[in-house]
Amino acid sequence: MEKIQQRVEWVATLLVLLIPLALLVLGPRVVTKNMLPVPWDKFAHLLTFALLALALGVASRLRSAWALLPAFVGAGVVGVLDEWQQMVQPNRTADWADFAANLTGAALGCLLLVMLTELRDRLVKHGLSEDMD
Repeated sequence: MEKIQQRVEWVATLLVLLIPLALLVLGPRVVTKNMLPVPWDKFAHLLTFALLALALGVASRLRSAWALLPAFVGAGVVGVLDEWQQMVQPNRTADWADFAANLTGAALGCLLLVMLTELRDRLVKHGLSEDMD
């Protein structure tokens, strides 16, 4: 179980680096305006920021509900930077609904992390992790 957890944390760390890189560095170079129709564009924002918040929580080993605040805030900051950047790019548009989808996704990612942590703790408590080694 420990090896699996280490691999998951490694992948999460990679995602923490790649998602902001893709949004903030590659995003302005790609024409994304009208790439996904409404409401699928909001769904893409939601999924991206849920994954980012989840990855931030896993990579930094945040486990309690209060400790997840940095994961939510971190994803939120990337969301603010992404929307701000879209305001100044000619081939992109900023949108309050996108920002709301970013924050909703970040909250869902944190909720999912809490649920996965509780599941893991139950498995460890009942000795199921020993069967996986």
